[in-house]
Amino acid sequence: MPLSIPLRFARSFSLARMRPTVPYFDLKPFLYGSAGDRQRIASEIDEALGPVGFIQLYNHGIEQHKVDECF
Repeated sequence: MPLSIPLRFARSFSLARMRPTVPYFDLKPFLYGSAGDRQRIASEIDEALGPVGFIQLYNHGIEQHKVDECF
């Protein structure tokens, strides 16, 4: 028998709200910027990994053919 939740406890929700977006970061300032840039990017990445657990990186310096080999 399926579980029935009384309406007073039910909440409407959207699946879209439940799916966090994966944050993306430009690594160019980290690789070529100042110490302050590196600290800022590192802090932002650290903060982003907590709630989502994944990040996307661009301008990371890895050649596209190397990335393609991984997938």
